[in-house]
Amino acid sequence: MKNDRTWLKAGSLAPWPIHSIEKPEPTAYDCEHTCAVADAILKKDNTLGGEWFKLENVSPGWAPGPSVYLEDHRSIALSTEKDAKSFEYRSLALAGDRDFFIVSQERNQEFEQYLRRDVGLGAPIVLALPQELILRTRRLAKAVQFCAPVMERLAAAANRFGGLNLIPFIPTGDVWALGRSIARRSGAPVRIAGSSPRLTACANDKLWFAGLVRNLFGLHALPLTERAFNLTQVSARLRALSKRSKQVIIKVPASAGSVGNMVFDSRALARHSLGGIRELILKKLHAVGWRREFPLLLGVWEERVVASPSVQLWIPLASTGAPIIEGLFMQALSAQTESFVGAEPANLGASTQCDLVRDAQRIALVLQRLGYFGRLSLDAVLVEDDQGCKSIRWIEANARWGGVSIPMTVAHRFHCDVMKDGILIGQHTCGNLKNLNVEGLVNRLQLEAPSFSRPRGALFLTPPQCGHLIFVIMGYAQEESRTLAENICSSVTASAGLSEINASRL
Repeated sequence: MKNDRTWLKAGSLAPWPIHSIEKPEPTAYDCEHTCAVADAILKKDNTLGGEWFKLENVSPGWAPGPSVYLEDHRSIALSTEKDAKSFEYRSLALAGDRDFFIVSQERNQEFEQYLRRDVGLGAPIVLALPQELILRTRRLAKAVQFCAPVMERLAAAANRFGGLNLIPFIPTGDVWALGRSIARRSGAPVRIAGSSPRLTACANDKLWFAGLVRNLFGLHALPLTERAFNLTQVSARLRALSKRSKQVIIKVPASAGSVGNMVFDSRALARHSLGGIRELILKKLHAVGWRREFPLLLGVWEERVVASPSVQLWIPLASTGAPIIEGLFMQALSAQTESFVGAEPANLGASTQCDLVRDAQRIALVLQRLGYFGRLSLDAVLVEDDQGCKSIRWIEANARWGGVSIPMTVAHRFHCDVMKDGILIGQHTCGNLKNLNVEGLVNRLQLEAPSFSRPRGALFLTPPQCGHLIFVIMGYAQEESRTLAENICSSVTASAGLSEINASRL
């Protein structure tokens, strides 16, 4: 990889600094081929760009001025109300002075003060919505539209500053409808830091993404991937696939965080009839909260996986410039559930990293040509053959913010060079910790908070009481960061009275 690291200051393309770690030069073939793939997709579906919103004074993009942040997971398949609330405060560290931050629960003012006073990340206006509105609308952005005091405040800000930015966790139809409502009330333009709802949904769909990768690179760039449209088809195809691999997998295509991944042992499947396989599948699907939505993704569980890299990008409007590679990380997964528990900057060797970055840029160029704007992460696995050669298998796109991009962007606010200086991201499931607040945790471990003059320390992105403790450690050597992360997780576990932790394998 080139050593060309470039900082784009806050206010040029986004409200936070953007750090370009690599500027791959696309070849003439890359440009021609990505355009051809994108144009073929648009020919089949010309609704992806969402051009109709521009008539409502709403468009994708960002401009200097106040921003409204909201992190809502409820639109993601298999997400629960409890999980949605537990992650809701994670985006607060992205917001600053004059910004708004919206929550669907009682405010945690102690945690807000921690980010404002101890860390110095600014003083956004936090607005809590009535719980009955959330229960009635089941969507955070939709609930805002029914809350007159909040709508009046947002419309007044848009009118005063000549526009408003919405920066959602995921830009759903409810978010775009909220932008339209604010634009109508204020008469000012509203920018959405995200793509049209249709393109967002497609990019987050693992089957749609598999088709994009197949058209760009060929079948060799994917794990074996099939789709099934009913349970009979799922059972028959899964049994056939089980003869080709030790383990097979079913995925709910629009789920996130491995929640919709169900792995089956092929030897166990061989002992069942088709009817027995169907019952086994149905039991697992119901256990994860499946709502009988098809198609489902079927595949084989890749053997000899040596790494799970994730490429982090910011995709500006096509008129502004090419997609920006901001980070290349290794993901850590729980040994029990294979779910995400953290990440570190990747160190995979120059050749492999160059291949990952070049492929990621080509995928991003296709999405940008389709009208994509905003945050994107691309997940892959590296598979090693008998000769020790590594091959890239692209798994999914996350057309939203996530467990790596939020901590990485917060580190960028401190001008921490995440690839050079290093950071460690931790995510620990800590149960119900009503009596442990962030101040108590910081004091107990004598943790240093990072500052803008010295980006070194540990920063909590969620309050311990929420159930998911998420933190980022910056400015330490790798082993020192790992030790500190283990101490944090152990302290939280002891406070919760749990016997094991599942999140320190970083």
